Amino acid sequence: VEVSFVGANGQSVIKSQVRFPESINYIKGNDPDRWVTDAGAFAEVTIIDLYPGIDLMLYSTVNGLKYDFVLKPGANPANIRMQYQGQDFLKIENDQLIFGTLFGQVQESKPVCYTEQQGIRKEVNAVYRKDADNIITFTLDAYDTGEQLTIDPELIFSTYSGSFADNWGFTATFDDEGNLYSGGLVIDEGYPVTDGIFQMEFAGEWDVGILKYKPDGKELIYATY
Repeated sequence: VEVSFVGANGQSVIKSQVRFPESINYIKGNDPDRWVTDAGAFAEVTIIDLYPGIDLMLYSTVNGLKYDFVLKPGANPANIRMQYQGQDFLKIENDQLIFGTLFGQVQESKPVCYTEQQGIRKEVNAVYRKDADNIITFTLDAYDTGEQLTIDPELIFSTYSGSFADNWGFTATFDDEGNLYSGGLVIDEGYPVTDGIFQMEFAGEWDVGILKYKPDGKELIYATY
């Protein structure tokens, strides 16, 4: 599923923070001009002025990837327009944004929205609205536009494996009880295996890694090579 920001500023500046010690190299294809070396990995990235006076923050938490819209005083939240493409369906139900894929449903919780001044937060009620062409916007109750506003949805389900070994995820699915599975390639020791599973140790140049999570995504049931 792809999300496009309709009417966004194509000249936005990207600011990265909290760099991890590791670097990443992308040596792909036969054209050295397209190779990238010593690329940084960061815990937080901000797209500044994605819309006038509106920044988009992307950051990692213990539960996975999150994003916030941060509106400077006077910025208009109605400018935020996100177009979803590739899903089987897109709907709003019980104040949650739900879209369907081949592998099941993905939910974004009701946005937590608040103003903040001098460290004091005031909650602002916000809901999703679906317009034509699968464009999602936010509708907010009245608030003090002279204060900074944060719109904070939460994606469900997204997580990290906790692997210290290089690995790439290639597939995901679910079972009749709603348990979640992901699978991919692992090429070293350091995968977060659990006791009593199929294979405890790295066995070759290319191994498969499989993880199973409970339906809420908060607990790992098993992980195996």
